Amino acid sequence: MDTFFYIDPPYVGANQGHYGGYTQEHFNALLNVLSGIKGKFLLSSYPNEVLDEYRLNYGWFSSDKDMVLSASRNSNKRKIEALTANYII
Repeated sequence: MDTFFYIDPPYVGANQGHYGGYTQEHFNALLNVLSGIKGKFLLSSYPNEVLDEYRLNYGWFSSDKDMVLSASRNSNKRKIEALTANYII
Protein backbone atom coordinates (compact mmCIF):
# COMPACT_ATOMS: atom_id res chain seq x y z
CA MET A 1 0.00 0.00 0.00
CA ASP A 2 1.07 3.58 -0.57
CA THR A 3 -0.52 4.97 2.59
CA PHE A 4 1.68 6.45 5.35
CA PHE A 5 0.37 6.93 8.90
CA TYR A 6 2.09 9.19 11.44
CA ILE A 7 0.78 8.22 14.89
CA ASP A 8 1.38 10.60 17.81
CA PRO A 9 -1.02 9.61 20.60
CA PRO A 10 -0.99 11.01 24.12
CA TYR A 11 1.84 9.36 26.03
CA VAL A 12 0.95 6.76 28.65
CA GLY A 13 1.90 8.02 32.10
CA ALA A 14 2.53 11.61 30.99
CA ASN A 15 0.55 14.24 32.86
CA GLN A 16 -0.51 16.56 30.05
CA GLY A 17 -3.78 17.93 31.43
CA HIS A 18 -5.49 18.27 28.04
CA TYR A 19 -4.91 14.54 27.34
CA GLY A 20 -6.55 13.11 30.42
CA GLY A 21 -7.54 9.47 30.54
CA TYR A 22 -5.13 7.85 28.03
CA THR A 23 -4.24 4.52 29.61
CA GLN A 24 -1.95 1.57 28.94
CA GLU A 25 -5.02 -0.31 27.73
CA HIS A 26 -5.65 2.38 25.08
CA PHE A 27 -2.00 2.12 23.97
CA ASN A 28 -2.22 -1.69 23.83
CA ALA A 29 -5.29 -1.41 21.60
CA LEU A 30 -3.42 1.01 19.32
CA LEU A 31 -0.46 -1.38 19.03
CA ASN A 32 -2.86 -4.19 18.17
CA VAL A 33 -4.34 -2.09 15.33
CA LEU A 34 -0.86 -1.15 14.09
CA SER A 35 0.13 -4.83 13.98
CA GLY A 36 -2.35 -5.35 11.15
CA ILE A 37 -2.13 -2.00 9.37
CA LYS A 38 -1.81 -1.84 5.59
CA GLY A 39 0.82 0.67 4.56
CA LYS A 40 3.65 2.22 6.54
CA PHE A 41 3.47 3.83 9.97
CA LEU A 42 5.70 5.85 12.27
CA LEU A 43 4.69 5.91 15.94
CA SER A 44 5.96 8.45 18.50
CA SER A 45 5.77 7.37 22.13
CA TYR A 46 7.75 6.96 25.31
CA PRO A 47 9.57 3.67 26.00
CA ASN A 48 7.11 1.00 27.05
CA GLU A 49 7.45 -2.71 27.87
CA VAL A 50 4.47 -3.71 25.72
CA LEU A 51 5.86 -1.65 22.83
CA ASP A 52 9.16 -3.53 23.18
CA GLU A 53 7.27 -6.83 22.83
CA TYR A 54 5.51 -5.62 19.66
CA ARG A 55 8.81 -4.35 18.24
CA LEU A 56 10.32 -7.79 18.74
CA ASN A 57 7.32 -9.89 17.68
CA TYR A 58 6.56 -7.93 14.50
CA GLY A 59 10.11 -6.97 13.51
CA TRP A 60 9.33 -3.28 13.83
CA PHE A 61 12.23 -0.85 13.57
CA SER A 62 13.03 1.63 16.31
CA SER A 63 15.05 4.71 17.02
CA ASP A 64 15.00 6.02 20.59
CA LYS A 65 16.13 9.62 21.08
CA ASP A 66 17.04 11.54 24.23
CA MET A 67 15.02 14.75 23.83
CA VAL A 68 14.46 18.02 25.71
CA LEU A 69 10.84 18.18 26.91
CA SER A 70 10.38 21.91 26.57
CA ALA A 71 10.60 24.31 23.65
CA SER A 72 12.74 26.46 25.93
CA ARG A 73 16.45 26.12 25.22
CA ASN A 74 17.15 26.58 28.94
CA SER A 75 15.15 23.52 30.00
CA ASN A 76 16.95 20.59 31.61
CA LYS A 77 13.92 18.30 31.49
CA ARG A 78 14.62 15.34 29.21
CA LYS A 79 12.76 12.23 28.12
CA ILE A 80 13.39 9.35 25.76
CA GLU A 81 11.26 9.62 22.60
CA ALA A 82 10.63 6.14 21.22
CA LEU A 83 10.11 6.15 17.45
CA THR A 84 8.76 2.90 16.03
CA ALA A 85 8.04 2.01 12.40
CA ASN A 86 7.18 -0.97 10.26
CA TYR A 87 9.88 0.07 7.76
CA ILE A 88 13.59 0.84 8.10
CA ILE A 89 14.15 4.23 9.74
